[in-house]
Amino acid sequence: MDTLKTRFQASTFSQPASSHYYTSLVQASYHVLREEGPRALYKGLGPALVGSMISWSLYFHSYHLFQSKLTKGNKTVVHHFIASTGAGIVTCLVTNPFWLVKTRLQLQLGNTARWKSATSYRGMLDGWLSIVREEGFTGLYRGIGPSLLLVSHGAIQLTSYEYCKKVLYNKKKGGNERPTIPDSLISSTISKVIASLTTYPLQVIRTRMQERAAHRFPLIRTCAHIVRTEGFKALYRGLVANLLRVTPSAALTFVTYEQVIGLYILLFGTTVKDHY
Repeated sequence: MDTLKTRFQASTFSQPASSHYYTSLVQASYHVLREEGPRALYKGLGPALVGSMISWSLYFHSYHLFQSKLTKGNKTVVHHFIASTGAGIVTCLVTNPFWLVKTRLQLQLGNTARWKSATSYRGMLDGWLSIVREEGFTGLYRGIGPSLLLVSHGAIQLTSYEYCKKVLYNKKKGGNERPTIPDSLISSTISKVIASLTTYPLQVIRTRMQERAAHRFPLIRTCAHIVRTEGFKALYRGLVANLLRVTPSAALTFVTYEQVIGLYILLFGTTVKDHY
């Protein structure tokens, strides 16, 4: 789904005049399987796995580090927001080269003699070396602007989640009651959809900026170019594939989170307020 989402976002696969134009999720899946084989759907898996591992560990470490530096006492919503924003920025700066080479690998039409290119990246390390050689070290940070703005995605998601959760079970007494699994599923799904609809154009812009043969426009000019040449709806190409990928993941994450907190309270007798 991530590979298909990235290809929908890219200019090569979104121009009707292109021989690789994707019109729907089913057509795109069939086209990739027929022309490149099943393995093509897993292009960029290496940097995606390594990047995700580094992202999560670095994010939580940075988050707690920022919190400890901000205050030693009670932490307010402002402290959480500043800490999460700082952690998101640090994570983006460190991991952008992973997401860049992942995007480049996903957009390669390799795996068949028909589309094989001598300039194709053979993997993550080869991709990095090629980018530095052809574009300089700063080439590893193509698309960093929208990536930094996408830090807001998490803030929107968490804020929406807390609001939906309170609406669904407006019965908290003393902070001890936990949302049920259906409450968490509904709240997390709604919040993820809201966050995705709000910030998805930034993902499209980032992909366009990270394409190997892309015009080297800054963020605003890239957005204007997409809207002018393809229309506003082009900023949401690949949204269905993206939602099919991230929504179940977000739902599982929040359900697990709420259930673990509930188990922690049950075992140790602490309240949610004590936990935070």
